[in-house]
Amino acid sequence: MGFFETIAIDVVLLPPPEVAAAALALNQRLIEQTGDRSIVLDPSGCLPHVSLAMRSIPRRTLPSLTAALDRLALSSLPLDLRIAGAVAVTTESGDVVSGINLEKSEPLLILHRSVMAQVNCVPAEECAPGDLSMDAGEEIAPFTCNYVNGYADQSAYDRYSPHITLGHGDVTSLEDAAVAQTARFSSLAVCHLGNHCTCREILWQRSV
Repeated sequence: MGFFETIAIDVVLLPPPEVAAAALALNQRLIEQTGDRSIVLDPSGCLPHVSLAMRSIPRRTLPSLTAALDRLALSSLPLDLRIAGAVAVTTESGDVVSGINLEKSEPLLILHRSVMAQVNCVPAEECAPGDLSMDAGEEIAPFTCNYVNGYADQSAYDRYSPHITLGHGDVTSLEDAAVAQTARFSSLAVCHLGNHCTCREILWQRSV
């Protein structure tokens, strides 16, 4: 396929305002602590989100996929989800990355599997940097496409770990890093993926 014919997408739950605000604040504090600006959350260009499925797909399949997801959103949302807390993990490369973990409730797992089923109905493409949303001259981290290409085998189904990525650094070292214990998630969206598996642009959204 040609350079502009495929696109890397993330099907996500968008958090309610209070959770999004907490994520933005914690991300800013991590940046101030570490100086690492590889992930700068922004409500207009780098959205806090809970991933449900990632893949590179042909752009022509977006309308059929979003139509199916629209029906799924109307039948599955809203979801009242428990926030398990802010955590930090060390990656295989030794980087410390923080996030807000969500409890893996049965309704959330059902939604994840249902979204994966719809995404699996469209052809899979090998993710390449050209599939991503990027700034001029931006260097794409190899992790990004590797994560997208390995999502179904390494991050989905039994390995699914619902979370909102906050950025690099240890959030647990910050004071007052608590997040609301429960929240109502009512927006399903398809986003154009950016560097470090960020959500740069909403391509479709249904709020219930």
